[in-house]
Amino acid sequence: CGYTSLYLQPRSGEPLSSDLIVGERSAENAFLKLDIADDGGLTIFDKVSGQTYSGLGHLYDVADAGDEYTFCPLINDQPFTTAGAAAQITRSEAGPCRAAFRINHTLHLPARLNDDRQQRSADLVEMPITTDVHVYAGQPGVYITTHIVNHAHDHKLTARFPSGIRAAQAHVDASFMVAGRDLQLPDSAGWVEDPTPLMHQRAFTDLSDGERGLAVMNRGLPSVEVYEDGTIALTLLRSIGWLSRDDLWVRRIAAGPLVPTPEAQCTREYTYEYAILPHSGDWRHVYQTAYNYNAPILARRADTHPGLELSEMNITRDNPALVKKKPWSRGGHLPPALSVIEVDPPALILSAAYRSGDAAVGLLTHSGSRGAGHKTATHYVDLAARYTREIARKIPSGYEWLALDHELGQEYLSAMQLMGAYARANHDLIHDHFAAAAGLGERHRVWNRHNYAWVEDEGVIHRKGATPAELGTIGLIPGSSGTASYLVRGLGNAESLHSSSHGAGRWFSRTEAKRRHDEQAFLKHMAERDILHFGLEPDETFQAYKDIEMVIAAQEGILVEIIARMTPKVVLMGGKSDDGD
Repeated sequence: CGYTSLYLQPRSGEPLSSDLIVGERSAENAFLKLDIADDGGLTIFDKVSGQTYSGLGHLYDVADAGDEYTFCPLINDQPFTTAGAAAQITRSEAGPCRAAFRINHTLHLPARLNDDRQQRSADLVEMPITTDVHVYAGQPGVYITTHIVNHAHDHKLTARFPSGIRAAQAHVDASFMVAGRDLQLPDSAGWVEDPTPLMHQRAFTDLSDGERGLAVMNRGLPSVEVYEDGTIALTLLRSIGWLSRDDLWVRRIAAGPLVPTPEAQCTREYTYEYAILPHSGDWRHVYQTAYNYNAPILARRADTHPGLELSEMNITRDNPALVKKKPWSRGGHLPPALSVIEVDPPALILSAAYRSGDAAVGLLTHSGSRGAGHKTATHYVDLAARYTREIARKIPSGYEWLALDHELGQEYLSAMQLMGAYARANHDLIHDHFAAAAGLGERHRVWNRHNYAWVEDEGVIHRKGATPAELGTIGLIPGSSGTASYLVRGLGNAESLHSSSHGAGRWFSRTEAKRRHDEQAFLKHMAERDILHFGLEPDETFQAYKDIEMVIAAQEGILVEIIARMTPKVVLMGGKSDDGD
C-alpha cells in the first residue's frame, strides 16, 4: 500500500509499443484473443493453455418463487436469455492500453408470477441491458461491466460461463481460505431442504482440471452456482417479495416469518462488475489477480501544488515509513513515492490492517527458569568438569565441555531443552491469565529466549545476551523498565550467526547499579513518561541499562528490521520464590 507520483510530459518520436491488437469485434494481447459473436456471446482463446471457451457471458433470467432465504425455481420453467438474441455491438475504444466494446440487449420478461405462483404472467416488461467488455494490454483477463434496469418481479438473473471442464469440485474464494465444493449433489432423502449447486464466494470461483482452468472474478457478487457440466453461473439479481414462505417445493418448512417484502423486488437500476480469467494450472494461478481486481490501483489527477508540510499532517520525519525512504530531499514534504505497507512473501494475503498506537496493548514478560535452570546448569557444569579431566589435561577452569555424541552431552541438552519449555510455560501462563483477567483478545504472541544453546548447521551456538534473528523471524529486543522495547524481524545476517542482541544490555553489574542508583532521577524519569511502576529494585531500573535507541541503531538494517516500537505504561517486578525464581 502506498503511492507514486507520475508526471505526463509531451514527447516526440515513436509511439508506445503495445501487445494489444484491436479489431471491430475482437481484441488480443500476449495472453488471449477475444471475439464477440452476433448475439454478444464471448469467445476467448487462451494462448497459454491453448484452450478455447465459447458462449461466455450470456445472461439467463428464470422465475423465482422463493423467498429471501431460498431460491425456488418453477418446474418446467423456460429461461429468457441473451443467447441467440439480437445484439447491438459497437467498438468504443481502440487504444494501445485498452480495447472496449459495448453490447446492448433488451430482454422482454414476464412482469411477475401469476397469483397461484405456478407460472409467470403473460404481461411482459422490458429489461434494457448494456454490457461493456474490456481487454487490456499485458493483462490475462476479460473485464465486464453490466448495467440493467429491472422492472420485473419474482425472477433471478445470472451471467453464465460454460467452461467445458469436467471436474469433481469447484474452488471458491472463502473467508481466510479457498474452499473446494463438490459439484455432485448429495443424496437428500429425508432432508428438510433440497441441495442446490449454489455456493457462496468472495473474490472468485474457479473450475480446473489441474492443467487448464476458467475463473470468474467479481466485485461484490457473493452468490454463484457451478453445474456438473462445467458451467459457472454468477448471480446478478434476485427479485422476490417475501422474507419467508411455507409453500416452496424445494423446502418443506418456512425459514422465518411470513412477511411480505416488496422492496426486495429490487425494481431499479444496477451495475455489476465481473471478469473472466482463463489460466493454466489450478486456482493458485488465480487468487492474486482476483484480489488485485478487487483492490485496484486508484489514479487521481492533481495540479501542481506546494504540498503540505509533514507537521500539518501530524507526521514526523522519524516516521518508520519515511525513514525507509531516506535519503530524500523535499524540504519537509512527503517524497514523490512512498510504500506505507509492504507484504512479503507475495503469497501472504493481507486480510486486515489496524492502525498501531493506543489501540494495541502489549504484555512483555521476563520470566525464565532461573532457579531450576541454574540448578540444572550447575549440576551439569560439575559433570562437565569431571568429564573433561578424564579426556584432556591442563584445560583452564571454565572451559569444560560435554560432547554431544556422549550420553552426558545428550542428557544435558535434553535437560536444557526441558528448562526452556518450563520457561515458556511460565510465560504462557502469565499471558493467558492476564488476557483472561483483562478481557482482551490476543493478536500475536512472540517468544524469545537467550542464555541458551541452539544446535544449528554451524554447530552448537550458545547465545549469551543474544537471540536468534533468522531471516523473517519475529523477535523482541526489550529495553528496560523505563524505556522502549522493539518488535523486530530478523534479516539473517550470517556474520552474526543469524543473531541479534537480546536486549539493551547492562551498563553496570547489579552491585554497581545499586551503588550508583539515583532515586530522585528515577522517579522524575518515570513520572515525566507517565509510567506506573511497582516493586522495581535499583539494579533493574533504566539507569542500569544501556540506551536502547543506541542499541537498536547499531542493528537496524544489518541484523534486524523494525516492526513496532513499544513504550512502557505499567512496569511490575515480582518477588522471588523459595527456589530463586
